[in-house]
Amino acid sequence: GSVFCWSLRTRRTIWTLPAHPGSSVLMIDTLSSSKDTLVTQGRDGYVCIWRMSTDGAAPQKTDTLPCAHLGFCAATILEYSSQEAIAMPTGNQSEVSVTNLATKIIISKLKPVSGDPKAHGMVMVVKAVMRETQNLLLTGYEDGYVALWNIMTATEYGSHKFHPESIMTLDYCSSINIGTVASVDTEVKFFSIESIE
Repeated sequence: GSVFCWSLRTRRTIWTLPAHPGSSVLMIDTLSSSKDTLVTQGRDGYVCIWRMSTDGAAPQKTDTLPCAHLGFCAATILEYSSQEAIAMPTGNQSEVSVTNLATKIIISKLKPVSGDPKAHGMVMVVKAVMRETQNLLLTGYEDGYVALWNIMTATEYGSHKFHPESIMTLDYCSSINIGTVASVDTEVKFFSIESIE
């Protein structure tokens, strides 16, 4: 549950932060609007927001958000209406919530088109995607499906089954419109956004 800040020059730790004691750390990121703000997510059921100091001292916690902690899905930070938000699985299977980090208000909940909250099983991975002027979200599920969401309208654009087993990793590069998705099998598959819409 600890986060370490290392000096690449001296190869020594600058500070150690007991961010999520007794639990695994799933995600570490900074906010694009404020590089002195650190965001961590742990399997203790919390996303913590920290203010980093310039004097080398460990960051100080400024806020906490509850999150689902049953799986190993790391949250992702994204832009929503010129503000930063965080997308993370909820306690309901196949569901992702998007929460405004400034107000702590849930902006939207992304549920499968079928209406069945357990349609795809657990959310395994989420990835924020910028496409032209649209803020999109890719979600990988336990049943091998990847879905594409419009965050602003909470609309599922489409989904595609890439693997027979759980999606374990998912990434996407918007500049070349190529994504990669992998499961527990030996195949890494490539896709474009159009193949999911």
